[in-house]
Amino acid sequence: MTVARVSRKPREAKRPCAASVDERGKAGLYRLEVGCSTGTGKLKIAGSMDKILQESIKRAFAYLDGHKVEMGTAQAFATTDFHVEAIDLLANRCPCDGAVALVAAVYSALKNTPFFQASSSSETQASKGTSNPSAPWQKPSKWPLTAAAEEP
Repeated sequence: MTVARVSRKPREAKRPCAASVDERGKAGLYRLEVGCSTGTGKLKIAGSMDKILQESIKRAFAYLDGHKVEMGTAQAFATTDFHVEAIDLLANRCPCDGAVALVAAVYSALKNTPFFQASSSSETQASKGTSNPSAPWQKPSKWPLTAAAEEP
């Protein structure tokens, strides 16, 4: 008899995902893959994806480009091209907005840090008392909401 052991500890998120539910109750789940290559800060979308997802990725990339100095990624952003692919995990092509997932994916790719570690660094460092108040990613409540409130 074989007994499977199930860990009580949740698995780490390896890649950011975007989820949505349409008006008919159909769920969409997309994993965003971001690859980097030497370049000039361009976005290159790989594969075919839903128009809503593609537009939200372009908007999020424009936001990142406009806030790269605040986020501390200006130099890396200027010398890197980003290859983005959205994997439809449920294979049902449900429209989805992937802006937040793209911001997390690009930031972790630029910092060469696993997504989970980059997204939880503020809580981890704050609990250890080693938080760097000048790092914008560690103050996620400050820059995105402030910028969104200032937009027309």
